[in-house]
Amino acid sequence: MRGSWGLVLGYRGTELVAVSALVCAIILWARWRLRHRLDILALGRDHAVSLGVAHRRSTLLVLVLVAALASVSNALVGPAMFFGLLVTALAHRLMRTHRHPSPAASVGADRGKSLVGGEHILSDISLTISRAG
Repeated sequence: MRGSWGLVLGYRGTELVAVSALVCAIILWARWRLRHRLDILALGRDHAVSLGVAHRRSTLLVLVLVAALASVSNALVGPAMFFGLLVTALAHRLMRTHRHPSPAASVGADRGKSLVGGEHILSDISLTISRAG
């Protein structure tokens, strides 16, 4: 089923699973190759640099691998589930606590506000595009 933005919604075909498995295998292989460098990076920037690890380059590489894994999970699970994780992390950040009872009510409210706000913005954009076209 195609959405109005040309995106494939709700499609979880075998091609997507195969490509995702390949991407995950490549990332796991790269992670295995980086395992010793990651141990050094865990010591902190100053120690890593003094031990000869290019901290900035290694950190950027790890962030690229994490972004690739996040995109694979988003492609497989869908944006709604990924949105739930994003709002939960945002609520923990806003509440400035990692205790579960405190942000639990905030998570529900934040999800609702973000979802309604995002839908409103997207509908305004699509309405503007349809009027212009």
